[in-house]
Amino acid sequence: MTARQAPFVHRSPTCQPVAFILAGGKSLRMGRDKALLKIDGRTLMQIIRATAVAAGFQVRVVRRDQITPCGPLSGVLTAFARSCAPELTFLSCDMPFVTANLLRELLQQRAKAVFVCSQGRAGFPFKIARDFMPVLEKRIKEGKFSIQGLAAESGALRWQPKAVAHSELSNFNTPEEWGLAMARMGTLQDS
Repeated sequence: MTARQAPFVHRSPTCQPVAFILAGGKSLRMGRDKALLKIDGRTLMQIIRATAVAAGFQVRVVRRDQITPCGPLSGVLTAFARSCAPELTFLSCDMPFVTANLLRELLQQRAKAVFVCSQGRAGFPFKIARDFMPVLEKRIKEGKFSIQGLAAESGALRWQPKAVAHSELSNFNTPEEWGLAMARMGTLQDS
């Protein structure tokens, strides 16, 4: 991928951390765009963006991958092509319960690659340094698209936050999962 392929390149004049929200998936299992689902009148995208801003991030969104989509890794590669920041934090648009406090704690982790670990699995949110681009590109070239594999191959810190409820790290992939979560919250809405 060359710089000419990127529609814009984010250049941060400050040392403010940069977070990319990945929203380029097709939401096939959900049957509609997950980023547009609503809780209390706000879309999931609005919620996660506000959370990232509250944690001190400059926020960007990846809606279209610059390479053939290959799960979240194509979004990660697209984000690095659009930013010159040495390290990026990645959020998923379908995780509305992540807190600003969790994101601030993630930033404080000293490793160059840190994946939040929940129930033994590495996942979102995570941060990774540009140094790991060769690993990312190699995995994509080999057709290995999993976040778990990227975390393992990069030797990332698998960070288990203290006192974080599993629901804070929940995401939603199907209408059934979404309905159960909203029923538990008592905020089921037409969206």
